[in-house]
Amino acid sequence: MTVSVNRRLILAATVWIVLALVATGGVLTALFRAHLARGFDADLRVHQEEILTLIVPGDGGTPRLAHQPADSRFNKPFSGWYWEVHAGGRRVAGSRSLWDEELPPPPPGAAGAYAAAGPRGQALRALSQRFTVADLAGPVTVTLAGPAAAVGDPVAGFARVLVAALAVLGAGLVAAVVAQVRYGLRPLRQVRAALARVRGGHEQRLSGAFPAEITGLVDELNGLLDHNDRLLDRARARAADLAHALKTPLAALVNDAEALDDPRGADIVRHADMIRAAVDRELSRARVTGPVLGRQADVAAVAASLRRVLVRSRAGEDLDIALEGLDGLAFAGDGEDLAQMLGNLMENACRWAAGRVRVGGRAAEGGWLELAVDDDGPGIPAAARAEVLARGRRLDESTPGSGLGLAIVGDLAEVYGGTLDLGESDLGGLRARLRLPAASPERAE
Repeated sequence: MTVSVNRRLILAATVWIVLALVATGGVLTALFRAHLARGFDADLRVHQEEILTLIVPGDGGTPRLAHQPADSRFNKPFSGWYWEVHAGGRRVAGSRSLWDEELPPPPPGAAGAYAAAGPRGQALRALSQRFTVADLAGPVTVTLAGPAAAVGDPVAGFARVLVAALAVLGAGLVAAVVAQVRYGLRPLRQVRAALARVRGGHEQRLSGAFPAEITGLVDELNGLLDHNDRLLDRARARAADLAHALKTPLAALVNDAEALDDPRGADIVRHADMIRAAVDRELSRARVTGPVLGRQADVAAVAASLRRVLVRSRAGEDLDIALEGLDGLAFAGDGEDLAQMLGNLMENACRWAAGRVRVGGRAAEGGWLELAVDDDGPGIPAAARAEVLARGRRLDESTPGSGLGLAIVGDLAEVYGGTLDLGESDLGGLRARLRLPAASPERAE
């Protein structure tokens, strides 16, 4: 008998008991800290008022203290308890505990107690206030400071005791909740593991025993996977059938047109070539795997494999083909698709380069990677770049090829949601920049 996932999730919700205990501990600690801080500040004000009553006019009207405060902590050097009196923009009196040091001025806008750094880096809690004293020409500022540990240490001790008490109270509850969560979420972990097997190519469908609430979801996911496979196979089969059905008649039509002793024969050949180019382009698009769960490729490995082929070809045997910045980059797609896109760009660069070809890459923001193929050839005029990508037109009819390479790369990049841009290279020729979705390199295949 299957157990309802809803019941398991209700049982798992008891994890909020732990959050409630943590929140309770935080609130109690904050209240205790606030209580200690109020008492500490009240103590500082008492000492501040005491010092204020001891201020009397001195020689030349300069304020001074009639005698030292009664609290002996202000007499022990660097005890952490300090006071100062300022008048006329300068210090006129200070506690013996300061020795030759001075307290830092209060931060701008400080209306109450504030944190300060005392002598030898001591953490202090200080209070500074300006007063008007009878028989004195101007106001005086009285600053009191005490060790911040007087508040922090008791709070830390209270927190330790509180944590121990709450830990004892919550230990049993946490253990029960952990067991309930593991039990309740087991079906979801099974679905995740099944999806991981499908994503890794180990299985074609989700398999396993699932609760009633999960079985419907698994069936729908399996149905979606099967439907996508059927659509992909059907589209590829139709594209292949169309290409096969058109190529033979087109070849016969071209042969007949070339045999005609008529200028219209050349027009027929030209139009037939346009049809054949369109068929080749669509067939290339149909062969693309496209984004698939878990299908990832190491960019450096693909580029290195392409380079090994090109340096042995007639187009690249005399060229310097450099790979830069590709290590650690991974493409979120099929490796053959990446090889087709990058291979077309590298082959095109080798065909036109005078001596150098460079393939570089970098990780871009938003989960993208950018690959750039540069050459030192003649490049493509800016006005013609859009036409080359849109129609696959060759600017130089004397070179071999159909002119579809760049256009096909743009189509394949579009399948993955990416782009292909053409620009000027710092090598002097063309730069083809490919923007594709990135994947984690450690999971690349």
